[in-house]
Amino acid sequence: MRSGARGVLVVTNSIVPPQLATGNLLVLRPRNLVLGVGCNSGTSREEIEAVILTSLKRLLLSPQSIACLATAEAKREEPGLVACAEALDVPLRWFTSAGLNGVEVPSPPSKHALKAIGATGVAEPAALLASGGGKLLLGKVKSGNVTLAIAESP
Repeated sequence: MRSGARGVLVVTNSIVPPQLATGNLLVLRPRNLVLGVGCNSGTSREEIEAVILTSLKRLLLSPQSIACLATAEAKREEPGLVACAEALDVPLRWFTSAGLNGVEVPSPPSKHALKAIGATGVAEPAALLASGGGKLLLGKVKSGNVTLAIAESP
């Protein structure tokens, strides 16, 4: 039996252009974006979230595809970061400084992170580790008190 129903199914972590958004469009969002986040102590949830959402929008990526936030173990209980993960309804993963230092990244070492927690970087290595061998879609960017990198899981 045929219903005559018609529609379009799109599976993407990208924002769907308005010209494709018809009444018969179903968008499935894979949760395959991993956001590596570094921040100064005391950074607010609002500031972290604003950097994340602005960067995703600039790259035409959907916040609904965020799999997790990833950071250094030293930031695992940072209130703004914990609250941001909760607001985005995603887990917060963390890695030791030794683990972060074991990842090859394109950006030069961060003197600030090295002095503060003994890691040569946070955002890029955390994103790459949490993505399980993914690729960087956004190399480290710094905005205010936040450093962000975005990786896509394979």
